[in-house]
This record gives sequence, structure tokens and C-alpha cells, in this order.
Amino acid sequence: QQQQQQGQGQGQQQGGRGEQPEMEPYMSHRGHHGSVLCISYHAKDKLLYTGGYDGHVHLWKIPEPWEFDAYTNEIFSLQLPSWKGHTEPIWSISLAQEHDAMATASSDGTIRLWAMAPDDPVILQTETDTNTDECDIPTMVMWAPYLTGGLLAGYLSASLRQWDPMHQRCVALIDTGGDDDGSAGVNTIDVANSSYALVGHTDGYVRVFDFAKGECHTFGEQHPDAVTSISIDRRGGCLYATACHDGAVRFYDVRKPGLPIEQPLQIHKRKGDEGCHCVLFNPMTTPPQLGLMVTGGADSLINLFCTNPD
Repeated sequence: QQQQQQGQGQGQQQGGRGEQPEMEPYMSHRGHHGSVLCISYHAKDKLLYTGGYDGHVHLWKIPEPWEFDAYTNEIFSLQLPSWKGHTEPIWSISLAQEHDAMATASSDGTIRLWAMAPDDPVILQTETDTNTDECDIPTMVMWAPYLTGGLLAGYLSASLRQWDPMHQRCVALIDTGGDDDGSAGVNTIDVANSSYALVGHTDGYVRVFDFAKGECHTFGEQHPDAVTSISIDRRGGCLYATACHDGAVRFYDVRKPGLPIEQPLQIHKRKGDEGCHCVLFNPMTTPPQLGLMVTGGADSLINLFCTNPD
């Protein structure tokens, strides 16, 4: 009887506020040799572009949940041939879908531009494009049509640079306010609108980059580990998701930058000091009403979730 009462008490505790919500992927991909570090989605072609430790850009067909049957062998035909260009891990992928262009940033010290084809990419930045003795490694890249040049890159030194891809030159250098010793390096950026972008750092903070002022300031609470990815809901509203090295995905309202709006989702298993590397939260999809979330982690898995099951 005492054991039964103890079991009931534990059940009540588990069912309380501290319980983590459950969310199961409708599909998982495995094809990378090592961690999956970045994700981008091409709505028109329904293709997922992923990068990781193997230095390759992997392409995946993304069926809608009602089109996919987990009990068939169709999953084996969803992976397309990978693209090769970088010599070290790819930290970031960004698609400019209106121009059919893609930018990637890698720990090999380069930013490369692709014309949506596996041909040899144009190298925008090489490992010698710095004024210091050591290379400032690009850790992320994001197309930002609201800015001069249209391409924004983040670096291990916690700085941001605006690039003009057409003329292949850096047009601005921005200090985010983080320490330049690598402890606050820029891991991720997502552009919200013509006014600001959200920036995720290794020190666990999210900062806001104000385009008009050219300044960054801390935004919200500190995560328990490095913020590895930020993704703003492209269907409208004020929600955004973050990924963290504790393996969890968190959801926030940009109008209330304090606490997450619900309990974190523990999606990826930690491997060493790494957990969840990337999240893509409700990108522009075809059809628009499809709710899609994609995550990638140190466990080499790419998980797809339906955020609008109805």
C-alpha cells in the first residue's frame, strides 16, 4: 500500500507543471557522418538542405505527413546526392530562394556561394580575409535583403559582418558586445523583418541586432548552454524557437523575452558537450498551412515534426 501511494505521488509530480511535453517526429533522416549542424528549407522544391561535420551539403525530399507511410521503403529514396565544396564542417546554410542562391559558412574559414547546383561554388571569404594573425572563423551566414549587400555573417570573435556578394567585399563590421575570446561567438542569426534580427551566442544569450542603429543588445534569459540555432515562425505572429547544447528546443514570444512559453522539448541526445545543433520552426511551406519543424543534433539525426497536426 505504501508503494502504491508513493507511485501515485510520483505520478502526480510527473503530471504537474514540471512535466515536459511530448512531441514525436513523423519522420527521421540519418545520412550524415557525424553531427548535423545546420538546416535550411526550399519551399518551392520541398527540399531540405543540411550541413554537418562531414563537410557536405545533403539534400532531402520532404513529403508532407499525410503523404508519408513509415511502413514502406520509400524513405530510402528521399535522400539526393550530396554537394561537396568545403573541406571542414559546415556550420551554417542559408537559402535566398528568390534568387536561387545558397550561402554556406564553414570552419575551413570560408563562406561559399552556390547557384543552387552542385558545381564549384564561388568563395566569398577565404581564410586569409582578416587583418589579424589568426583567422576569424565564420560560424554562420544569413541572407538579409534589408541590409546593404544582402548577406550577414557571424564569427567566432562575436562580431558580425555585412557582405556584398555581387562585388565580393565586406561593407560593414558590427560589434555585438560579446567577448571576443570565442566564449560568446555568434552561432546563429534569423532576420525577423526590416528592423531587427535575433542573434544566438555561445555564452547562452540571445541578442537583438537593430538594423537602424547598427547595435546589439541582450534579449531575454540566459540559456543553460550555448544557443546553437534560432528560427522565427514564418507563418506570422511573434513566436520563435531556439536550439541549445542541452539537447532541448525552447519556444518564446518576442514580445515577452523572459521565460519560454512552455516547457522545453528534449529532442536530441547529448553526445559529449553537444546536443541540439539546429531548429527550423514553421518555415514558408507549400502549402502555406503546413506546420513544419525540423531539428538536427549531435546524434546525427534529422527529425521532422508536424506542428499543425489538425
